[in-house]
This record gives sequence, structure tokens and C-alpha cells, in this order.
Amino acid sequence: IDGRMQTITADLSTAYKQKVEKNRRALIAIIDVLLALGERGIPLRGPWGASTKSEDGNFNFFIDGKSRLDTSLCQHLASAPKNARYLSPQTQNEFIQCTEDIIRGKIIQQANESKFFSILADETTDAATKEQMALCIRYLACEDSQFSVREEFLGFVELETQDANTIATSILDKMREWGLDTRRLWGQGYDGAAVMSGSVSGVRTRVQQVQPRAYFTHDANHRLHLVIVASCKHVPDVRNFMQSFQKMTFHLSNSAK
Repeated sequence: IDGRMQTITADLSTAYKQKVEKNRRALIAIIDVLLALGERGIPLRGPWGASTKSEDGNFNFFIDGKSRLDTSLCQHLASAPKNARYLSPQTQNEFIQCTEDIIRGKIIQQANESKFFSILADETTDAATKEQMALCIRYLACEDSQFSVREEFLGFVELETQDANTIATSILDKMREWGLDTRRLWGQGYDGAAVMSGSVSGVRTRVQQVQPRAYFTHDANHRLHLVIVASCKHVPDVRNFMQSFQKMTFHLSNSAK
């Protein structure tokens, strides 16, 4: 009896391992499609098809195409329950979030290994009219005894308000949340707005209260933009074109269609 029990247990264990391996191969195939679309900047989802009663998105389209060549994925789509196919928008978002955490974790690790780094930040309004702050990091990386300056995007931070205290607090809180060592923060770069660059109570001053060595530099791209805009105002053809183009943009944006 003991021998038969051991055989049954071994068979169950083997069957379980095979099931796990099968699901793992299908999951890898799904993630592979998601990463390929992400690297190309292609949107995953699309419009809802009333006739097919399904979403006509790039993710589902490429999953169907890959399943014709991938046996594991094909078997998974044919046999898996509807609540365990790993294709729902919620699951897609979870995969994206996991990918984001892994990529940012590697960037943070390299930055912390460097002796110093700088933080770059700028705000913009997204399509949902929510204020988003993009955070980037600039650091010195060493690979195979070769040094190079890296500038990497860390993530977006939604801002409730746009005052200096909120922005500075968001930057410092996100740095701690993501695991950045603030003691290595030796630089910060923003635009020239008073909220960001103010020497009395601006973001740069509030950050320097935490890390005094975080030297502020007016963002070079923003300075170049200001120079180009100011120069174009003195060229009649360019000035007239920009004014006409701006009016056309406003007209199309405000159009009901």
C-alpha cells in the first residue's frame, strides 16, 4: 500500500509540474506579445466590435496570430477557462505594471551604484486633463570598465496641485518609494518657471533643504525652446505661420466633430 501511495503521489506531482510548465510557456508567449507592442509604442486595446462582441485591439490581434505558430499558446486559448486566459485589460495592466517595476528597478540599481545622480522633472496635462509630472534620472553608469552618462525615464507622477510644496514633496516621496538614495542626489533640472526655479520657496530650494548639494540647472531643452520661440517672433513669415497654425489647431480642437 505504501508503495502504491508513493506512486500515486509521484504521478500527481509530475502532472502538477507539467501543468505549471504548460501555463508558464503560454504566459511567456502572452508577455512576449505585450513587450513587442510596448517596444514599438503600439497601443494594446481598440474599439469594441458590436457584431463580434469582442475588442478589436492590437493585443488580441497579435495573440491570435502568435497562437497559430505557438502550440502552447494555442492549447491554452482553446482549453483555459475564460477567467484564466490572462488576456483581460486588467491582466494586461498588471503585466505592464510588473514590467515597469522591473525596468525601473534595474535603473534604480545602476543609479545607486553610481556616486551621484541628478533628477529631471517637467509637468504636462494628459488627454484626461490631469496634471502629470514626468520624472527622469541622469547618472554615470559603468559597464565592462566603460563609463557612460545615462538619462532614463522613471515614471509619471499625478499632481493634485501645481504649487512648489506639492511638486517637491512628490519628487522626494517618489525617490524614496522607488529606492533612490537621496544622499547621492547632486543635481536637479527643471524649467525656468518661478514655481520650479524660485530661489526663495521654489521646488529647487525645497529639495535643497533635504539635500543641500543638489545643484539646480535650468533645463537646456527648455532654454533652447525659449530661444527658438523668441527668435521666430522676429521672422515675419515664421511668426505669421505659427499664428495661423495655432488658430487652426484651436478651431479643430473646439470642433464638435
